[in-house]
Amino acid sequence: MSLIELTLIAIALSMDAFAIAICIGLNVKANALSTTVKTGLYFGLSQAIMPIIGYYTISFFVYYMKALSILTFYIKAFDHWLALGILLFLGGKMLYDHYQNHDCTIMNNTISFKTMLPLSITTSIDALAVGISLAFLQIDIIFPALLIGCITFFLSVLGVNIGLFCGIKFRSIAQIAGGIILIVLGFKILFEHLMGN
Repeated sequence: MSLIELTLIAIALSMDAFAIAICIGLNVKANALSTTVKTGLYFGLSQAIMPIIGYYTISFFVYYMKALSILTFYIKAFDHWLALGILLFLGGKMLYDHYQNHDCTIMNNTISFKTMLPLSITTSIDALAVGISLAFLQIDIIFPALLIGCITFFLSVLGVNIGLFCGIKFRSIAQIAGGIILIVLGFKILFEHLMGN
């Protein structure tokens, strides 16, 4: 998988965090710099950690299945279909969520651990699933995870500032773009595998 493809995946995965960061920015009344940095760190770290968890969880099971000589052939036969399915699901979910009425007023004016931990975990579940698909595709996870975390940090910081200065209209654009990117990349993985056979 190329750097451009990994970057597009990272951008797509960060769109939920970006959208919530805009909501946070809309509700910030004080300590804007502190809020911006904390938001970036919460979302960036969770998005970097979750794909690693997904990757090594699957790798652990696959390793023992290989040791038992059971699943290796079958994984090769459907790994691209699994990657497609995961990316289609995640992209479709982002597009579906776009049409739901998520109210930014649920955000309070402070960035507390109790508020941000559930939000950061929720927005990084997609990254967990991508880590699983990268494990099936046998792509080393460390660089993609770091890239996902860094891009999410940057876009979260950007999102808070957009919320502070520009308003809510960019939130919907972020969700639509993220969903489309994931769906297109899923079909690209399938196409490349089928053309390679």
